[in-house]
Amino acid sequence: MVDATLLRLIITMNRAGLFHFDSHLRNLLTDGEQVLVTDLGLATARDFDLDEEERRFLDATCCTTPPTPSPSSSTASWPS
Repeated sequence: MVDATLLRLIITMNRAGLFHFDSHLRNLLTDGEQVLVTDLGLATARDFDLDEEERRFLDATCCTTPPTPSPSSSTASWPS
């Protein structure tokens, strides 16, 4: 449950242009029903006021096409 939920959260955040940059298990909270991403202190987004160097870093380190969940499973596959 957590892995599929986490994958959906990351895909949703990245498609919205938000990148966490500090993802690890201590930055997740769950009540057994939901998974919440916490500690957005290192997060950045494409619509932030980034200088040229920050924009180049974001473009070089972030996926431009996130994985899409397979309809038949809870895993993702990279587009061909």
